[in-house]
Amino acid sequence: MKEVASLKVKDSPKPKIKKQDNQLDNRIVFPIFTFFITFALLLISIAYNNIAPIGRYTMLLSDLKSQFAPNLIRFKHHFELLDFKDILSSFSYDKTLTLGKNFMSTFGYYMGSPLNIIVLFFPESMIGTAIMVLCSLRLSLGSSFLCMFLQKRATNKDSKLLIAISTTYAFTSFAVIFLFSIIWFDGYMLLPLLLFFIERFLEKNKKLGIAVTLFILFISNFYTSYMVGVFSFFYIVARVIYKNKVEENMDVKTAVIKVVKFVLVAICTIFTVGAILIPVGLDVVSNRDVLINKSENSMVQFKGIDFLEQIFFGNVGEFNVLIGNLPIIFISLIVTLLITIFFVSKTFSKKVKIFYGTILVLMLASFWFAPLDMAWQAFDRPNWFWHRYSFTFMMVFYVIAVIAIEKIKEVTNKEILKSYLFLLALLFVTQSFGKIADKGMYFIVNVLLLTGYALLFAAMKREKWPEQLKNMQTLSVKILVLLLVFETAGMGPRSSDGMSSYASGITASEYSGQIDSLIAVNNTIAPYNKGQRSSFEAFSEKANEVHINESYEAETIIGLNGVSSFDSSCNRKLMRFYKQLGYVTNFNYAASDRCYAAKPTDSFFSVGTFITTGDYTGAKQITANNDDTTYVGYAYDSVLPIGFAVDSKANDFDFFSLESLTENKDYFGFQNDWYKSIFPNEFENDVYTGIHVITDDEMTVYNGTKVPFDQIGWTRSGSFNNEDPMGNESPKFDVQERNTYFRMSESAPLAITVNYKAPKSGEQYLCIAVSSLQSSCQVFINEKQYADIYPSSYFSNILRLGYYEEGEEVSFALQTTDKSFSYLDMFTACLDDEAFDSQFAKIDQSKVVMNETSNGSYSFTTNLDEGEMLLTTIPYEKGWTCYVDGKETAITAYQDALISVDVGPGTHTVELRFVAPGLKAGIALSGVGVVSWIVFAIFDRKKKK
Repeated sequence: MKEVASLKVKDSPKPKIKKQDNQLDNRIVFPIFTFFITFALLLISIAYNNIAPIGRYTMLLSDLKSQFAPNLIRFKHHFELLDFKDILSSFSYDKTLTLGKNFMSTFGYYMGSPLNIIVLFFPESMIGTAIMVLCSLRLSLGSSFLCMFLQKRATNKDSKLLIAISTTYAFTSFAVIFLFSIIWFDGYMLLPLLLFFIERFLEKNKKLGIAVTLFILFISNFYTSYMVGVFSFFYIVARVIYKNKVEENMDVKTAVIKVVKFVLVAICTIFTVGAILIPVGLDVVSNRDVLINKSENSMVQFKGIDFLEQIFFGNVGEFNVLIGNLPIIFISLIVTLLITIFFVSKTFSKKVKIFYGTILVLMLASFWFAPLDMAWQAFDRPNWFWHRYSFTFMMVFYVIAVIAIEKIKEVTNKEILKSYLFLLALLFVTQSFGKIADKGMYFIVNVLLLTGYALLFAAMKREKWPEQLKNMQTLSVKILVLLLVFETAGMGPRSSDGMSSYASGITASEYSGQIDSLIAVNNTIAPYNKGQRSSFEAFSEKANEVHINESYEAETIIGLNGVSSFDSSCNRKLMRFYKQLGYVTNFNYAASDRCYAAKPTDSFFSVGTFITTGDYTGAKQITANNDDTTYVGYAYDSVLPIGFAVDSKANDFDFFSLESLTENKDYFGFQNDWYKSIFPNEFENDVYTGIHVITDDEMTVYNGTKVPFDQIGWTRSGSFNNEDPMGNESPKFDVQERNTYFRMSESAPLAITVNYKAPKSGEQYLCIAVSSLQSSCQVFINEKQYADIYPSSYFSNILRLGYYEEGEEVSFALQTTDKSFSYLDMFTACLDDEAFDSQFAKIDQSKVVMNETSNGSYSFTTNLDEGEMLLTTIPYEKGWTCYVDGKETAITAYQDALISVDVGPGTHTVELRFVAPGLKAGIALSGVGVVSWIVFAIFDRKKKK
């Protein structure tokens, strides 16, 4: 009997063990469920919004199409061409990136995420689908990690509501709106995982999870890793303060030790990632914006009423509304209501409310005051979208929501009603004074959702129901979950109108087909390339009729060794060089398109073949313009190699003289003089002839009137700013554009039609010369749009009008819906093919022979005459080393942009080799990081013992 009793005693704890096992299972099962439920909801939402591969349209919107999708394809191409025999140069340099560039910052900003490996398994034409998969994976993993974190913070870790609340993370307003900037979402995804491991560290002193998460975070994107890292530091500081002051279960010494250990873990991890961070950081710093910072009129960045709208459902407006720079923080109305209940109800202690209230006030201060906002963004003011770190504070909202919902049964109906009425009052205020008034539907939806959630909370509280409604308490929870799903996954993506990546955009099948067409055309023209590069013409006939009409996008997608650039860390000195040639270059030199095809510029950059959407007479047409595509391939006969001999005094030419001019800013005459400076013995005659300034008699103005010069100031539009933020081309304020037209009626656009006689047969070109940045306008030729020039973004540029016979009438039109249109002069010119070809034939190209070209390595054999030097179209930047006959030789930066070397007369072998600055030091630092981790681990283990 004693034996039996003994057995019974031993068996009695089993139910308890089973319960603990279930809790452990839920900590594993709930995040897994959250992942698959979120992924399923994303697919349903994608299907509902007609997104490919389920629907008709791609997710490619704005930068996602023109910058991030091409860079993901570049990631694919770069890794396919890696040379493991020379891995340092091969990895750290990409010769197809804007004539060639240090690859590290591009990799660190756009491509470092381990998830991007998925792109390697998709063909270029399916990049839209690859991005959809990447977005869905990031958001689903983020929701899963959030579930893990909320379980750590929750008292009831078995509540299925944690799954429902966690799925909202994939459909917050930040996720829906900013999904076009896919690179930010590794930080978005990893933040809750990092906080989960911080909680685990505070509980069990486990540090490996923090280290691994930080390691992946720093590799994925250095910019968002900074923001997430800053928030995680403040989070652990806040948590130890909470444990010391509120929960009173951690002494000050332990709290300090915890924070110090976390900082040491972060430092060791940063050291370990040094091989990436050091060269990336140096490249970013060397190519960052050098904008002229003007003093702010106010330290406050937005109005209170504007911010108030961010706590309600529905972000109204079109995509350009994002430039209003409001922090995007809305999660769902259920979270908004729960946070309000938390502060209204007496169920929650005053001490806890003060703690979280202080955090929310600090959050608002970060958004509101310019110095704090800049500190959060690495002391850098983004050129378009501010408050990118706003998603980090969502973690605070989620924690408060979980605290509130766990005690919802203790909250009185009166307190729920007070919270509901308070939010309803705020909603009426935003309806009366905010932008929600423009969209009445969103006001109604907010009222209905708030009412529904308040009633369901009251139903969840009530335990005794009539017999016929006995399951109402359980049913109310299910209805709450369904309503939450409807709000976030169903209506959320729709509520953002044109700002959302879910908005119907370009047709997926047409976009994919155009990629295939571009690749096919390029494969056809490749054998005809007598140069080293191929490119795409952005401004040409029919360009506005196709989805892929930007040079950088097209060149990157099909793997061309092109000319154009769209990169936050691009070589800005090269972009400034491009600007002088009339290429479309934006206000901070972060982007430039080869906007026109012309022999002088194309030959100089060794562009032997190119693709366009229009007709061109200056090169041989290789492919036909057929029903399947509007893309046509051309090849040049007169084209220079990457390295060639020029006059040794070529660098004396004032290449940036145009920037200081406020009259007679002739870009065509400039190119004539430029060619004569590099080839003085060969180019004695002009190649751009018949240079003509458009007169008032050749213009017909509709819905506009010309303003006298002394009255120009009062016509200035809010979107027009003629001051160069880089300071190179910024005239005094009183030196304005000489020609300004004021738009008379808002019901119609201002239109200017120009007609003139071609002075000579040939390709005709137009340059709209401005003192600094251009006014907004669209350019039409033969009633078809050729170009779209955005306000305050681009400098003077050239576009090709097409071929005209001498004396034939040339006609084009400018149209704008801006308040005014201003410019210095409109220059037109004809390119004399015969003059160019005959003079080009005199260049002795045998003086420089290319022996080898690969990523980060070039080799030439030179046989120059006295008074000549080697000029290359390899962009100059730190990291290059030159060897002449094996001896290190100084490099001269031609016009501060391209590599040139004074190799001396006679026969020599010239080798150029690139290794990213800081790469070797970064590898050494990574080694130090590994050693520091080992030392730290040994020391920490001894302290535990």
